Amino acid sequence: MRTHLPRSSLVLAAACLLALLLFPVVFNTPGVHFSGRYLIPVVVVFLWGRRRDIYIVAALASVLIAGGYWFDNGRNFEDLIVYHVLPIAVLWGATWLLAQHKRLQDEMEAQVQARTAALAAREEQLAKIFRANPGGMAIIRQSDSRYLEANDAYLAMVGYTREELIGHTSVELGIVPVEG
Repeated sequence: MRTHLPRSSLVLAAACLLALLLFPVVFNTPGVHFSGRYLIPVVVVFLWGRRRDIYIVAALASVLIAGGYWFDNGRNFEDLIVYHVLPIAVLWGATWLLAQHKRLQDEMEAQVQARTAALAAREEQLAKIFRANPGGMAIIRQSDSRYLEANDAYLAMVGYTREELIGHTSVELGIVPVEG
């Protein structure tokens, strides 16, 4: 039996691998500082992964940044603050903002889905009332007076089938409006 990993797990694995691959850039390129390379995996998860995975990748990047202190030749306090503590603070600030944005986005999507479902249910309810109404009812487009829909009682009154009626005007079909 073959099982597939969920897409979100693949995104998390790819982001962690990206963070690990970007780690040596610090030591192989002289003069390269934080400059967002640790934010790239976090942004990858933000765009294609789950919200909780953003924190996992940020934690891995933090460990890598902190680990860089041990590999760094200049171990004075100023280097610690500028090249290790400050980047971790920036990383976690950006991580928190991206996670909050993702949370709000997820909440909005859930609200849209709930409202769309409620609207569809209401539309179906109104369609049932329209079809079951014993009085003849038709929906006519205001711009060109063409029939869009009619219930069975209206079709019985005018003597046309739904297919013959929809898309035509009462003038084309010779239907005389009843004054009431």
